[in-house]
Amino acid sequence: MKKIFWILVLFLVAAQACTRDDICDQNTPTTPLLIITFQDFANPENRKNVTDLRVRPVLDTTQTLVAATTDSIAIPLNVNEDISEFLFTRNATDTLETNTDRVQFTYNRDNVYVNRACAFRTTFDSINGSRTADLSNWIISFQTVTENVDDITQTHITILH
Repeated sequence: MKKIFWILVLFLVAAQACTRDDICDQNTPTTPLLIITFQDFANPENRKNVTDLRVRPVLDTTQTLVAATTDSIAIPLNVNEDISEFLFTRNATDTLETNTDRVQFTYNRDNVYVNRACAFRTTFDSINGSRTADLSNWIISFQTVTENVDDITQTHITILH
């Protein structure tokens, strides 16, 4: 009888030590992407497609984040530094018309613990965009629409071209 009691106690202690596998729910907010819209410089109220846009991180020549003709994009920011740099190329496949601008986004990071399954979520505050000036920039200016990047549904930056 004592043997059965101790086996039962041992089983209950072992069962209490086990935890279920945590899975991050798809509906749990994660680190948001930076949402950028492209608008016409001559008429800033109108959206304007960028033809054959290619966006890639400056330090990664193999990764393309965007490859499309579009008037809006969503790209990830660097969660380890307060700056992210990208190459924005329009007319990427046209050897005569291709034009690349080096774009920098600066911000402050805020890491928020979500839970054990999802770990941390990074939000970005005080975001600003700029470009490296050269003789043939196609990006004319940046407008910050929302300084805090914590929402995945609204525009954060508008690029006028």
